[in-house]
Amino acid sequence: MTKKLVDFKKTSDENLLKLWVAHYKKYAEDSERKLFDKSEIQEIYDEGYKRGLADTLMQLYNAIYAVHITARTDLNNGITRLWTHINLYGDEYKRLEQIAEMYSRSDLKPDTDGAKAYREKVALYLLNDPPLKQNDTDEYTVGEQIIENTVKGLKSSILFCKKAQELVGLDIMSDGAKEQIKSTRQIIKGLLGEIANHIGYLQYTLGLMKDEEGNTTKPNKDFYKLIDNNIGVDKLAKRMAKLEEIIDRQIHNEELMEELKKRGGEGLKALKEVEEKYPIESFGLTKGELDGVDKDIKRLSKLSRMI
Repeated sequence: MTKKLVDFKKTSDENLLKLWVAHYKKYAEDSERKLFDKSEIQEIYDEGYKRGLADTLMQLYNAIYAVHITARTDLNNGITRLWTHINLYGDEYKRLEQIAEMYSRSDLKPDTDGAKAYREKVALYLLNDPPLKQNDTDEYTVGEQIIENTVKGLKSSILFCKKAQELVGLDIMSDGAKEQIKSTRQIIKGLLGEIANHIGYLQYTLGLMKDEEGNTTKPNKDFYKLIDNNIGVDKLAKRMAKLEEIIDRQIHNEELMEELKKRGGEGLKALKEVEEKYPIESFGLTKGELDGVDKDIKRLSKLSRMI
């Protein structure tokens, strides 16, 4: 008969709970990586039941699986939605930036009327193939709100995982869940930051950007004329401002930005420390959305059976 590695009857309450958690953290990610077989895990439960720990074991089990499902399904699906909508929506700003570069770069400046006419022909082709959808009445503009709602959903899912762990007081997140949360934060900042860069370049080239003294940049006249004739500078400025507001709300935080300014010369280590202090899910959500996460945690805490 094979000798058991752990005598559960002699294990402290704390270690019994930790063994239960360690088993299901691995099992949730890969059933082949389980620490114990069915009889052993049943023995842990039976021993816990005798000690009055049955409810605690059940809550730990439910929290582990809730976190696993949220990280593996909700975060993955949310990231896919975010990629899709940003690719559809952000590509327009990327294409506009490419056109702006044609008018701004000195090495691409036409030196004859013929070259100038050819540049405009290429620019119009890029503007209209496929046509840019920047009209106020176009349904495509709801993409801005879809982007923000998707980001908020991702943040709510991260918060749920963190609060589920706080609920049980033990580290129930698998390495996979931790990595998924980390990469989700990076993807949100990366994708929204990329669009913000495109918008910033367009604002600069169109003379819409202001410096610290409140003075606007000098516009590229030819590019300004092209955009005004084909889209409308005012209309584009309005759309950019709306999306910029959403991006700013979701990847910036006043306290975070102030601390970054104070520690600006301290390098990458300081940046990581500040971002850990103000993780991306700690701002950008309304009170109602935060309350929604708390309600989900409350429901999790009141489950009377294993999910």
